[in-house]
Amino acid sequence: MTTNKKQRIEQYDFIENTEFICFNKFVKANKYGNKSLKEYYISIDMAKELCMIENNNMGKKLRKYFIEVEKRYRSIIEQPQNIFDIMHLALKQIEENEKKLNLVENTSKENKKEIENICYKVKDIYQ
Repeated sequence: MTTNKKQRIEQYDFIENTEFICFNKFVKANKYGNKSLKEYYISIDMAKELCMIENNNMGKKLRKYFIEVEKRYRSIIEQPQNIFDIMHLALKQIEENEKKLNLVENTSKENKKEIENICYKVKDIYQ
């Protein structure tokens, strides 16, 4: 693990032997002897947190992925469980549709006024 990762462990207060474990790994450095390297194994939760704090393209992709997973999870848990839940969701949908309808109606009125103004201007030009 790079020095940067060691700094992250300290900065975000990750707990050794809970969120990660650290041990020495001996590898053959050359024909004259072995070399000791520090190895880190991190938990999935720690890996997720590290991904979310990285300020690079991969960190951004992973944050978007986690957001999408959470959206899917919320849609699953919001499934109606009884008739009252169904009625509540239906009412919520009706309210959303009314808002959209009002927006369309207002936009239509504005567009109609704008078209009328353009027609008057065109009449003035060609008369």
